[in-house]
Amino acid sequence: MIEAITAHTREIDNVNSAVSEILAQIDIGKLRKNSVGILACHAEFILSGVVKTLCASLPFETAGLSSIASAVPGSCGTDALSLLVLTSDDVFFSSALSPALSAENWKASGEDLYRRALEGLPEGAGKCALGLAFMPFIPLRVGGDKILAVLDEASGGVPFFGGLATGYSLTDTPPPFVLFNGEEYTDRLAVVLLSGRVRPRFARVFIAESKVSVRKGIVTASEGNLVKTIDGMPAVSYLEKLGLTDGGKLRWILTIPVIIDCGDGADPVSLVIVDQTPEGYICMGGSVPVNSTFSVGSIDRGDVLAGAADILKLIAEERASVFLFFSCTLRARVLKLEQTAEIGRAAELLDDSVPYLFTYSGGEFCPLHSGDGDRTDNRFHNVTLIACALTEPQALPSESSSK
Repeated sequence: MIEAITAHTREIDNVNSAVSEILAQIDIGKLRKNSVGILACHAEFILSGVVKTLCASLPFETAGLSSIASAVPGSCGTDALSLLVLTSDDVFFSSALSPALSAENWKASGEDLYRRALEGLPEGAGKCALGLAFMPFIPLRVGGDKILAVLDEASGGVPFFGGLATGYSLTDTPPPFVLFNGEEYTDRLAVVLLSGRVRPRFARVFIAESKVSVRKGIVTASEGNLVKTIDGMPAVSYLEKLGLTDGGKLRWILTIPVIIDCGDGADPVSLVIVDQTPEGYICMGGSVPVNSTFSVGSIDRGDVLAGAADILKLIAEERASVFLFFSCTLRARVLKLEQTAEIGRAAELLDDSVPYLFTYSGGEFCPLHSGDGDRTDNRFHNVTLIACALTEPQALPSESSSK
């Protein structure tokens, strides 16, 4: 089985005090044979040296990201460092970091990253059950789902859960960071693989069906995450008809939820528009195939707070050892001056009965259950609250299973 320990601090400036506070919450002597740390924090903890000093003091590897807010039991805030330690005798962990990603190497780098992480799992550990992924905002016209697709193909469909590092804007100083063993990166992908006696279950909520426009356009030309035409007209012209432009410029880039139904039998996903081009095309957070339906939606404070309750209902039947939650930064922005209200609502409902880590992201990796046993399909999302419950399987994985 898997056990979890959580720790937190709000001490940013005094490095020694912050590290001592975290270590006091972790009984190192009670750790199992295998452990890994998942870390989420405000970027100031990275710049002050807290993260680097802390990770050098821990007897296990760590991975994670910077975020606008995070929480573990007993702590919730924008100025928080939150640490979740997974430890077990019969669950195994292996982490790896990619080289710097570029337009030329991102596909090969993702494949190599998974291979190296897989090699870190011991023989006899059984099939890889879950991958946790922490991705940077990279200046490539590559939707978040493209790198996820590389991991999916390289792994043969292993479910991946996680998100993109985030800040208050894409022009933040400092920028969003991916964290790996105390070092920060703006252009690298980190993964943690789990195998052994663990069974992940997933849930997600995005926007209410009543908040989705009944007007549905059909994507008539696209290339990856570049939507060229909708209903036969340039995408920006289509959005102009909906009143979403001003002088040919989109008014709410990164803030308009768009529901995409690929028509492949899978559930629709929520994405955002991240850019527009001189040709009148739009770049989405993830890929949008031709013939997909395109529906504009909206989200308000009530939707965000209801989402916390809805997602906990979806996973209420799971006897989980630990929960991980990632919520899109846009959901926090909707709350305006109450940015931590969603985290607070989730914490209130969980009542600290099960260890958890809740953090914000700039895009979410969450598999969708296919309805066929434990089979899942990896999907990328925006404007979504996602959850992963780590539970214990009914039987040990077959020793003969290949990785």
